[in-house]
Amino acid sequence: MRVGSSVRVEGPVPAAMPIPEARWQHVWFAARRQPWSSLAVVPAHPGTSARVVAEALAAVGRLHGPRPTRFVDAEGTALPAVDEVLVSLGAITGRDELAVAALGCPLAQATAIPIARACDVALLVVPLGESRFADVHRVIDLVGANRFIGAVTVALKEER
Repeated sequence: MRVGSSVRVEGPVPAAMPIPEARWQHVWFAARRQPWSSLAVVPAHPGTSARVVAEALAAVGRLHGPRPTRFVDAEGTALPAVDEVLVSLGAITGRDELAVAALGCPLAQATAIPIARACDVALLVVPLGESRFADVHRVIDLVGANRFIGAVTVALKEER
């Protein structure tokens, strides 16, 4: 395009996407050290939400990288809906896109277990001052230690 030329834009102009905080960018790049197509974000404590972490990571992924990144909200998934979530994850990765899924805590929501196991890798979300070591260990055992690529700690006010 030469200087002074115009471009016709059809439809609404998207709002500028805010840049995610540097700490989430650091987590994203650490997670991408190994190849994966689907990431489960798993809370280590019942009542803790993984949504803020998963949304932040998906936002970083949309800004950095050659593959589109999709956020999947699987918190509160009921047993009859597990297959639907698994189909959605498969469709996203089948299009060569990345999926970042927010799950419920497996200690309180057993449906998070098959979803986390269906993902290539998992990231543990540990709320500061709430999680007991035994709970963290149990979540890792339920999902499978080999799935976890790391953990993040969050203050309660950040993740709820």
